[in-house]
Amino acid sequence: MQRIFSELLRQPFLFALGLLVTVGVGIVVDMRINGIIAAFRRKTPPGVPAEAWDELLQWPETYGGAVHWLGLMERLFLLLVGLWTWQFIAAWLLFKLGCYWGIWQNITRVRELAPEMKTMDFMVAQSRRANALTMTCLFGTLGNIFAALLGTFSMVLAGSWLQH
Repeated sequence: MQRIFSELLRQPFLFALGLLVTVGVGIVVDMRINGIIAAFRRKTPPGVPAEAWDELLQWPETYGGAVHWLGLMERLFLLLVGLWTWQFIAAWLLFKLGCYWGIWQNITRVRELAPEMKTMDFMVAQSRRANALTMTCLFGTLGNIFAALLGTFSMVLAGSWLQH
């Protein structure tokens, strides 16, 4: 591992290559997540006004695009940490699991917010929203890990190629 870092310090373009690969793959991940959300937005559940459904699925645009910036920061974090130790990545995934656990629990407790909806309509809407959150969470996390792995491997492969 020290050999990798000394090589990165000696040849900073290796790190730039890793960053470029990670950010490039991350752009594809972001585009795919936007596609997933758009697909869920197109099919409004019965009994839910279209405007309300659209608002429920606006979390990527909320807070000035903070979700996309968080994804970028996660990719860079995984890229840097992946060079040192994988235990930090496991700890990060456990932290994310705890965060999402709280979010998913809140999804199941929103019945009182829509008392006028029929039970089945509410269950369909709740299920679709939970699916949208789960799919974007899983795809985003796995996509960020994949982007960081490709960035890390590109640095390592380029570094070993330059040594020969």
